[in-house]
Amino acid sequence: PADPDTEDFLKAVVDETGFWGKMVHARNLGGAMGAVAIGFKIVDGNIVIEVVDPRYCTVEYMDHDQRELKYIQIQYKYQKNVTDAPKHMGAEDPKGEDPEELEDFSRSHSRKWYWYRRVVTRSVDTVWEDVPCSDKEPEWHKLPRKRRPHGLGFVPFVYVANIPNGEG
Repeated sequence: PADPDTEDFLKAVVDETGFWGKMVHARNLGGAMGAVAIGFKIVDGNIVIEVVDPRYCTVEYMDHDQRELKYIQIQYKYQKNVTDAPKHMGAEDPKGEDPEELEDFSRSHSRKWYWYRRVVTRSVDTVWEDVPCSDKEPEWHKLPRKRRPHGLGFVPFVYVANIPNGEG
């Protein structure tokens, strides 16, 4: 090897991130869907490899021929278990019970639909979480979001199509 330190570093990254398992997942997803998005991010000092279903991705290229991304948007709906407000139990309230236990017991649970949206640009990773679904898509620019500058100068994703068709 020309640079043993770099080679050791890359081997450690591959081992610690489960890289080959993620690449098998990407191959399977890409083969089934015709494309796949693969990226990375740093979380608490650790490298995390991401494989994203292309059905949830929108990409725009700065240079389509070079496949250099301007941004990737990942957006989908999901269900989440929600604990609703306590219901008053009325006359049938058991006497002498712990009020906190009664409150927990009197809560109802349901599954509700939410949006997840993430936009990664050349400089910032922005996430909107737990946005309640309604009849129309949210006005994203009005909603709270977490913006995390990454300072990489490139979008840390590649979007790979099985058969390039000129549409990315």
